[in-house]
Amino acid sequence: MLATPKYLIEKIIKRLFIPCVCLAFFACTKDFLEVPREAQQPAEEFFVNQQDAVEAVNKMYAHQTGFDLVGFPHLAIFQLTSDDSDKGSNPGDAAFLNDYVNFTFSSTAFSIDGYWTGQYQGINYANQVLANIPAIPMDDNLKARLLAEAQFFRAFHYFNLVRVFGGVPIYEGLPEGSIEEREYNIPRNSVDEVYELITTDFTQAAENLPITYGATEIGRATKGAATGFLAKVALYREDFTQAVTLTDEVAGMGYDLFPDYYQFFRPANEYNVESLFEIQSTADGNCESASQYGQVQGVRGQFGFGFNFPTEDLVNAYEEGDVRRDATILFVGETTPEGDLITAGDNPDNPIRYNQKVYVPEASFRRNNCVDNADINIKVLRYAEILLINAEANIG
Repeated sequence: MLATPKYLIEKIIKRLFIPCVCLAFFACTKDFLEVPREAQQPAEEFFVNQQDAVEAVNKMYAHQTGFDLVGFPHLAIFQLTSDDSDKGSNPGDAAFLNDYVNFTFSSTAFSIDGYWTGQYQGINYANQVLANIPAIPMDDNLKARLLAEAQFFRAFHYFNLVRVFGGVPIYEGLPEGSIEEREYNIPRNSVDEVYELITTDFTQAAENLPITYGATEIGRATKGAATGFLAKVALYREDFTQAVTLTDEVAGMGYDLFPDYYQFFRPANEYNVESLFEIQSTADGNCESASQYGQVQGVRGQFGFGFNFPTEDLVNAYEEGDVRRDATILFVGETTPEGDLITAGDNPDNPIRYNQKVYVPEASFRRNNCVDNADINIKVLRYAEILLINAEANIG
């Protein structure tokens, strides 16, 4: 009997093996295909102890750095629709952002959808905390503070939504039943109903949040931040008496104007005496947009992409000699106080002006495995705004 050549044996094995694999594949059950995610706990198994509670609340802070909240959706909705900024960068880069400059965007645009989705994701994180932490055996004072932080963020996200979309659906708890049974397409609530929830959440948050934190907890929501947002909500609702009362309350908490307008926005002066609430950013290589916040708007060809280009209208809005102009607008050709020369770059289409408030000095920039990220916080609420709210409310 002749021996079968090795290559024929291999050929036979392949012909037998492949059909068997195919048969096994098509005979697989649904359970085999639906492999559970490893290292990811279901929500019902997560909220067990105090550390779980703290981590769940920390997630709400981490979420604030997401692209949908501070990336292109934020720029599109809050900056490019104003007279103060144009798209920037160069003509071919993210050209869809011109739709916001020209008001030709639709309700299905991805930046609109992204902003909506990002806010509701934050609301879900807050609802998870509010629904699950009460049953955890832990320090009562810490529990009260963590729940207050969740109410703060739920109010914060609904305040963002109602100012952009008007009345929106209110989700105060967790969805019930199986995924197939849950009803997500619920009707919108009225603007007043949304504002009532916002007011309740910020009020209860202010009652249980501290005025200050220790060094290891700095950056968390405070009583001053919750009260300041309540004042802003009151102004939006034209409740001027309440706005005055609340801003006076904030004034008694130790805040003050920072003496140098330019330096207020520099990374070295985060959490200063004027700041009520900031979104914290660190250049840790996670590619989140708060870490990119300065880079997306940074000098194109040097430290960034050059989006959010200050318009000529904004330049001309400042009176001659107003120091706030040069602290707000970064001009090509200038040398910054840190010694960085701002150049036009090789592309003639590059912007000639940039947003100075998010500029990160070259020495502060860090290069990692994602992109050029920077440690620059996003200033959300300042004492200067509290003073303006007070003045406007007093005028009525």
